[in-house]
Amino acid sequence: PLRALASLLHGWRQVRADLPQVNAPLLVFRSVDDHVVDEISLGLIRAGVESSVAEYVTLTNSFHVATLDFDAPLIFEQSAAFLATHLRRPA
Repeated sequence: PLRALASLLHGWRQVRADLPQVNAPLLVFRSVDDHVVDEISLGLIRAGVESSVAEYVTLTNSFHVATLDFDAPLIFEQSAAFLATHLRRPA
């Protein structure tokens, strides 16, 4: 377990250090009642990314695996709309 914990901590440090490299349009969903991922993660993402377009959606009817919960239709609809708005079509 300690080796896995050390790997996890290293991974977190690397992801946090790399957040400023994120400059693509960003859409983040987070469940209010997520018992797995702490709410501090959203603040770290907000403060760390350089995306000029960043949308954050709070999910009120789901838990950690929201795509398999009550908010799934909302996630799918908003994701499709976001992609349709922000994807560049090849010339």
